[in-house]
Order: sequence, then structure tokens, then C-alpha cells
Amino acid sequence: MQGALAGRKVRDDVNTRTNVYCLGVCPSGQGKERAREVNKELLFLTGIDGMAGPEGLASHAGLIAAVEKQPAILFQLDEIGRLLKTLGDASRSPHLYHIVTVLMKLYTSSGTVYIGDAYADTKRNKTIDQPNVCVYGTSVPQSLYAGLTHESVTDGFLSRMLVFEGLERVAKCRPQVLPMPNVVIDAARWWGEFRPGGDLSQEHPEPAIVSMTPKAAAMFDALDRHADHQAEALGEPHGTLWTRATEKARKLALIHACSAAREKPAINTDAARWACSLSEYLTARMISLAYQWVAENAFDAKRKQLLRIVRRAGAEGVTRTALCRNTRAIPTRERAEIIDALIVCGDIEVIEETTKGAPRIRYVAR
Repeated sequence: MQGALAGRKVRDDVNTRTNVYCLGVCPSGQGKERAREVNKELLFLTGIDGMAGPEGLASHAGLIAAVEKQPAILFQLDEIGRLLKTLGDASRSPHLYHIVTVLMKLYTSSGTVYIGDAYADTKRNKTIDQPNVCVYGTSVPQSLYAGLTHESVTDGFLSRMLVFEGLERVAKCRPQVLPMPNVVIDAARWWGEFRPGGDLSQEHPEPAIVSMTPKAAAMFDALDRHADHQAEALGEPHGTLWTRATEKARKLALIHACSAAREKPAINTDAARWACSLSEYLTARMISLAYQWVAENAFDAKRKQLLRIVRRAGAEGVTRTALCRNTRAIPTRERAEIIDALIVCGDIEVIEETTKGAPRIRYVAR
């Protein structure tokens, strides 16, 4: 929300903007929708409800039209995992496939001019000055991770994302209906009225520059070196997820500074430390998820499915019978080939337990 409110109004010394793509992941019925409700309520209370973008994307042309109308915009998308799964298949939904491409271009165009595709009808050609698109999507874990593809890792889409997970179920409690705090309303209204650059700021923004302390700058430089080292060590495809770690940290630090002191924001060591730590952790976690879920082909997808089952079993492992029961859809011969491949690669090990009859086979993840 803060990233959208400060959009096109502030930047740091290297022209970083406050546009972020965030995904909230947790099991069904755990309250994912409440954050979206609060954001919408806040925008309506402060009279800047135009910043609340559509809650669904029907085509890339519709996405561009929404951003052209409201260049600083917040898209709140529920069940984004199902959407990403659809977006990844050009043959099934060609009108949706290009949405990811447009989102990536809008992300990198926040400090410059976005120029859309060329059409024979020149009226359809779109140009947007400094678009600030923020996305908050929510999904259940299985739906999101199953929608991740090898292409989404290598093309830079995942490297732009900040994925926050709440995987454990929590006990339900009776909700309380509370009024929006005045301090939050006042902050949102202040940002809505803030106009750096004067009356023409909506046409051509001239963002205020947020200063940065030398110690904070050193932290970003250190993260940059660490990200380059990790990217080189991992190689492709997973190393590419480190390419935007520093950029995301700068965006988070800028948002932190705007939230902490809106009238005189400054990126200090506290903001930089928080932003760098968060970006580094989320990047490492995304790489772990990519290893577990992103497959190059159908056989690789089934291999990772079996490996996830074995890993979920923990140190005790899973018996051959239980593994077969959980993968009934996989043919027996193919399952045996997958297990052999996992053993040869060192992903799992086989433990034989002596019984009165045939030995019991158990698989344990390494």
C-alpha cells in the first residue's frame, strides 16, 4: 500500500522507485483476504480509491489500459497461483500469456517511459510516463508453486517477486471489527495530497529524491557483491533469481523510509539493514522453492513430486508402500525409474529394515 501511495512521488539517488510485486501464500481459510480489504477501505476513506486497480486481469491490453488511466496503481489479485498457471501456457490462453511480459516491462519502466506494442491503428499505441504498478497477490501454496515454470525462473519474472509464506495453520478466533486508525488514514491522505513537481506532476512526475547515508549505501554494495557471488556459484537457471536482489532491497528501503518519516524520508542503516536482510532471505527461499517445484519436463516434475513426499516424511523417511500409495497416478515402471534416478543422484537413500518376512524398504531424503 505504501509503495503505491508513494509511487511517482519519490526516488533514491539511482532512480529506484517504490513499485513492488508481493505474493502472500498461506493455506485456505487463514485470512489472506483481510489485507486486501483493509487496503481498499483505506483508499476509499481517503478519497483516492482510483488507485485500487481491477481485481482480475482479462488480457494484457486491459492491464495496460488500467495503468494508463491510473499510472500509480495497486492490483490486488486473489488466487494468483491459478492465474500464473494459466499465464504459463500460451496454447491454452494466448490472450493471457502476454500479461507476464507486460508486468515485467512495467516493473523495469517505473523510472522511465513505458512504450507499448505497435498496432496498425495508432490510437491503440500506448505510452505511459513512469508507471508505478504494485501487485499484491494471494494464493494457497500448492496452487502457486505448481504454476511456477522453468521459463518463469529464467525470464526474470520470479526474480521480481517478493513471496511471503505463512504455511502453518493457526487456530481460528472470533474476529473484531475495529475502525481504521486515524494515524493510518492521515498518512494515506498526506501521500494522496503530496505533489512534488507542482500541478503537472500527474503528466510528468518530478519525484523528490530520498537521501541515503553512507553506511546504508555500503550495505547495498555488500548485498550486490553477495548476490553476484551467489549467482555465479549457482549458475543458470537458479542463479538468475539473485539478479534483482539488490534492486528489491532498495525498493523496500525506500518504502521503509517513506513510512517512517513521510515529510523528510531518509534511508538510514535501520532501513537498509531490514531491506537487505529481507531481500536476501526471500531470494534464498525462492531458490529453495524453485529446486523443489520448477521442472524442465514431465519426468522431472514427477521426480520432484516423489522427492517432496520423501522430504515431508522427515528423518524417519517413507516406506515403499506409502510412497506407492501416494503416487498411484504414476505407472509402476516409471516410478521405479524415478526412484533409481533419485538414488543415483544422491537425493535419497535406501534403508532396509529386517522383519520376519521380506525386508521393509524405507526411503530417506539426504
